[in-house]
Amino acid sequence: MRRLIPDEKRPYQCTETMRPETKITDLNEFRHRKKPSRETGGGRTGGPGPGIMLGRGITDADMRKLENHFQNPQTEKEHRDRALYLILSRTALRAREIVSLRLSDAVTLPDGKTAFPVRRKGGRIVPAIPGDTALAALREYHATLDFSPEEFFLTLPNRARKGMRRPLDVRSLERIVERWGKELNIHTGRDRRNTQTGERTCKLHPHAFRHTALQRLFSLVGAEAARKVGGHTSTRTLERFYTATYFDASDHLDWRT
Repeated sequence: MRRLIPDEKRPYQCTETMRPETKITDLNEFRHRKKPSRETGGGRTGGPGPGIMLGRGITDADMRKLENHFQNPQTEKEHRDRALYLILSRTALRAREIVSLRLSDAVTLPDGKTAFPVRRKGGRIVPAIPGDTALAALREYHATLDFSPEEFFLTLPNRARKGMRRPLDVRSLERIVERWGKELNIHTGRDRRNTQTGERTCKLHPHAFRHTALQRLFSLVGAEAARKVGGHTSTRTLERFYTATYFDASDHLDWRT
């Protein structure tokens, strides 16, 4: 067993190159330091400036722009994008739930609808109903392939690997949706801009479609329907995040009539 030598007797010498420069900070000054705010872009030069929350998701005008963009698909890529858009906008699923969908998991509900069980947060299994339009687009996409895949979506053929494909993952899904935003100049509802260039910094992402679908259901149908589609355990989450941050009072504050 090795014998430990006390510190005062240990033959250890520290040279100047081994002694790092240390900065002593006052504890009170450290505790009361000013944290970077989101309005100032987190203290970063050229970061996003102050923004206005116009809603969680995509505007109705941009959704109509996406609908028209995917009307007449010709290639495999266009068919996949159309089916992917319809699944994203009709199911309000998260990105990891989208890429986990399998055709063999399909079940028929008592009303004749086709549903796919999805494992939500917390491990609960909730059926997702894409609808007839989305499933028809999915079948058209699979018809462009030379085989019948088990997964909903696949990557395009990889030329470097003799045309091999693989199931679509979350990162690939994010790249596809981000490409849509760049091609059509679509951003999310938060109007945050770069302080130097003035460009909008909120890129289009898959979760924006979930916000858009739940926001629309919450406004048109009610909190209970949005809760079931979103897989939430309580309507409090919906009331907190999807209640509009603005209200047009001009129709009610008119004293001419």
